Order: sequence, then structure tokens, then C-alpha cells
Amino acid sequence: LSLDWEARLLARTVMQDGFKRIAVIASTSGLAKRVQEGFEREWLRIGGEIAARIPFNAAVGSDSAEGHRITMAIEKSGADVTLLAVDLKVARFARPYLPPGMPVYATSMTIDPRGDQVENLDIDSVRFLEMPWFVQPDHPGVMAYSKPGEPMPIDIERLYALGIDAWRLAQLMASQDKATPALDGVTGRIALDGRQFVRTLTPAEMRD
Repeated sequence: LSLDWEARLLARTVMQDGFKRIAVIASTSGLAKRVQEGFEREWLRIGGEIAARIPFNAAVGSDSAEGHRITMAIEKSGADVTLLAVDLKVARFARPYLPPGMPVYATSMTIDPRGDQVENLDIDSVRFLEMPWFVQPDHPGVMAYSKPGEPMPIDIERLYALGIDAWRLAQLMASQDKATPALDGVTGRIALDGRQFVRTLTPAEMRD
């Protein structure tokens, strides 16, 4: 549930996928800055290069000049991959201006996993990390637990899923003596690293 940690995981995923030079498109919101900073710190630490930092400052949909500015900046940068450190509205505006065929990554901040096909049309092919609760409904661990009785905002539903894993971890820790607890949870693969639990999220891609 930490965007800072998710951004670090995403940096490792992009590197593992074979990319080296990234163009970062970021808006000015506090969350977007956290994603950008967390990603860039990890990206540089593991040997990646930042080909361009492209700020998004215009009002979404105000005109196409901002979109064309993004296109030109990426083409000049020589980047082989792009990060969208923006919310969904900005991503839907900016994504069509990215060079065709260029891989695009984002965090869960950019994706509405409950959005319909029309809402998600403009972010087709964007790759991201997400908890199994949203992207692996046929996962045995996910199927074992009931969905909320009434629709929830996405952020609240994330806490609902976290509650399931917290309860499962508590049971696991109470039942073991010295074994290190680990869990294939609805919010990701959870393991104890020193004195802190860390989660590994599921790679996903928006399609159709």
C-alpha cells in the first residue's frame, strides 16, 4: 500500500524486463512526486539511466500542445521506455502522445482496476504492478475470501484486502515458533525481511 515501496519494486521490474534508459513523465502532485523520487532513487541505484524528466503542468485536455511537447521530448531523449508518474486523468491524456510501440510503465496510482473498458481505453498496453486482489481474481488465495458487500472506493478496498492479509499473518505468527512467516496473500507475496514485512506485487498489463 506504500507508493514509495511500489515505485522501488517497479524500478526493479523495468530493469529486469531489459530496459536501461527511461523517460519520466510526472505531474506536480505530492503523490506523483513521491512515485518519481522513489522510482528514480532505486532506478539509479541499480544502474538505470534517466534519459529525460518531462513535467506535466497543463490542465488535462486543455489543448494538444502539451501532448505534442511530450512526444518531442521523448523522441529527443533516446529513451527506450517511459514511466508515467501521474494520476489516471493525466495518463489518459498523455498516453496517446507517446511513441507507438514504446513500453510504458506506471504504478497503481495511474490505474483504476475497477474502471470499465471506455475509461481504460487510452491506457491500453500500460504495464504496472498491482495486488492479486484486483488482477488475479482466479487466484486460490483471492477466491477464498468474500468481496465487500457494497462497492467501495479503490483506496478503501485496498485496506479491506490488507485487513485480510493482516488477519492471516497474525494467525500464522501465532501458530509458529521459530519459522519465518511468509504468505501468498491477496495483497501480494509477503515475507519478513529483518523486522519488517515486505510485499512483492503482481506484474500486470492493461489490455483491451
